Amino acid sequence: MLILLSAKDNTTLKIRILYTGWTAWLFGPFGALAFPHLEDISMFEYVLYYVEHIIILPLGPLLLYRRYGNLLPTFKNQVASYGSVLIFQALVLTPLSRFYKVNLNFSLCHSPYEPFFEGFGYHYYTIEAFNICLVSYVIRMASYLIVEGCLRLYKLFTWLYNILTNPKQKD
Repeated sequence: MLILLSAKDNTTLKIRILYTGWTAWLFGPFGALAFPHLEDISMFEYVLYYVEHIIILPLGPLLLYRRYGNLLPTFKNQVASYGSVLIFQALVLTPLSRFYKVNLNFSLCHSPYEPFFEGFGYHYYTIEAFNICLVSYVIRMASYLIVEGCLRLYKLFTWLYNILTNPKQKD
């Protein structure tokens, strides 16, 4: 995210690829709010958990839009961007989880609040990868449509404000 926000030229292909990759990660706050795992934490951590995940949902897409524009999510860039999530999970989180014996981002075992585990059973991680990819795409499309809707409303209100405050004078 810091690379994206600090880049001077936002039109280069490399920056657009980073933007596309980052938007696939926006499903995280949604998943964390839909299936919270809040056992054995203090009230401060409880409040912080919800504040940080609720703030990311609207601000993530809007920050990215302000800097890079609003790119329509396609299946092609969804596969590439969600692949970055899976690569991070497999190459970074799982080895760290095994080394330190902690369950980072549920990379070693499922969340006890995961509703799909009973149905998927032994093939949970394989099927869940496709399930989360679909959810990620839906979240990306929803954030795209929300940003587009906000832009259209802003343009409409700006147009109405200009008409009401600057009436054309007759000659």
